[in-house]
Amino acid sequence: MLVVDFGTATTISALKDREFLGGAILPGIKIMSNSLKKGTAKLPQVDLVSGDGQVPLHAMGKNTTMCILSGIIYGTAGAVERLIYEMELGESCRFKVVITGGNSIIMRGFLSREFSLDPDLTLKGLRFIHERNI
Repeated sequence: MLVVDFGTATTISALKDREFLGGAILPGIKIMSNSLKKGTAKLPQVDLVSGDGQVPLHAMGKNTTMCILSGIIYGTAGAVERLIYEMELGESCRFKVVITGGNSIIMRGFLSREFSLDPDLTLKGLRFIHERNI
């Protein structure tokens, strides 16, 4: 199983037989947005959903805001899918994928492979650990 957590950071964790096999960490989509604003002289801060309530419907944006959103959203989706592909090659298997995290609702429409969505998986896991330790 691969758990993709679209949170502050985007993380991919590979699990097999209850053991952590490894993973990958990349910047979360909000961090990407913030760093474009802080690290460039002219690019504006953009909300992950643009001011008019849109997410990028196409990879090719038609204005600055949609270009930034496209790069962040499609870029993250592409990076995640490539990492999953490479992890599957390395393990010679096909993983079941679960996506979670605060930005999983935004990202779910941009992944091309099958996955299960559980936005609260981390919280459920913490509750499970807590209950086992009572």
